[in-house]
Amino acid sequence: MIPTDTVYAIVCSAERPRGAQSLYRLKGPAGTAAGKPLSVLFHDLSTVAEYTRGIPNIAYKVMKRVLPGPYTLILSASKRLPSAALQGRKTIGVRIPGNEVTLALLRALGEPLLSTSVYHYEGDDPMDDPIEISTRFGPDVDLVLDAGPILPEPSTVLDLSDGSVTVLREGKGPLEPITGR
Repeated sequence: MIPTDTVYAIVCSAERPRGAQSLYRLKGPAGTAAGKPLSVLFHDLSTVAEYTRGIPNIAYKVMKRVLPGPYTLILSASKRLPSAALQGRKTIGVRIPGNEVTLALLRALGEPLLSTSVYHYEGDDPMDDPIEISTRFGPDVDLVLDAGPILPEPSTVLDLSDGSVTVLREGKGPLEPITGR
């Protein structure tokens, strides 16, 4: 589990065939039943291109303006991700978090991470204290990277998969850089 610029996240290698199942198992029955999509954390835009297909010009311009930052950008997925990570979807949520600890970890690993927010139980607010997270998940996780408590606030989610910008959720990332509002 690692910090991002929005919440603490449960992560695993995006290259790991059974990683998505592990994340859904940790998320619990509510997360699995809801089929909530996983995001993919990257350290830079060049790596994003390897896991996506045909990035529209508008998407590239938005990504250059807002990343790294508290945004999840929905793009068309390539076949590089394991099918369990996509759960029948043709899109992925792309994140390049504005958190130096997370970016350093992603650069050191040299590969993206599948990611989902850390909750006590689905429907609760995200967990914000690494000590509480470690207590809650205990031996079920290999590591809790303690960057101190963070004020959890979900990312702003933008669907850019079809060449237009659709706001799916307003969150921590301001809309002004995208919409001019």
